[in-house]
Amino acid sequence: MWWLRHFHRTASLLVLVALLSGCGFSPLYLKGKQNTQPELATIEIHNIADRKGQILKNMLMDQLTPKGQSTHLSYMLDVTVESSIRNLGIRRNDRATRAIMQVMASYSLLRTSDQAKILSGTSGATSGYDILDSDFATLSSKKDAMNHSLRAIAQDIKLRLSLLFSSDPEGNKAARKYWIKRNKEKEKQKRLERKEETAR
Repeated sequence: MWWLRHFHRTASLLVLVALLSGCGFSPLYLKGKQNTQPELATIEIHNIADRKGQILKNMLMDQLTPKGQSTHLSYMLDVTVESSIRNLGIRRNDRATRAIMQVMASYSLLRTSDQAKILSGTSGATSGYDILDSDFATLSSKKDAMNHSLRAIAQDIKLRLSLLFSSDPEGNKAARKYWIKRNKEKEKQKRLERKEETAR
């Protein structure tokens, strides 16, 4: 019967899953709001200045503590964020038609017990948006670009913190896949910028 042909394959898969679970295997980076590393919930995120800083903090909390923060806080995360805008695609009337927004965040992870710096680095993201005749539409497009960049930065910081607490940071396929995707997006954005600068 047809189910007998698939029985051995299904049984083998179940055994493999059971063995991996018994070895303590757990994916480092999962889609959605799952959190596989309890250490992330022990990080207190300090307030970040201005509106974009508040948005980034909320996104970081969503990434690091989707099930709520631990009552025992072992680490403190300090973040500063800056942004810059460059206009492209200038019309004959000297009005720009497109802009490139670059957002950069610097972060430091401190251990609460002795204030030792455990990790520090920078994370950046670039997004483009159209400058339209409608000021409201342009503002909405600019806001979407900012949120896109901040979300990418929050995911990037979460990944780097996950690598810090992971026992096997180099061997995680999901993490490598994420980095490959991020690098492809950056290269695509650079090609777009070069193309628009050439067209000016």
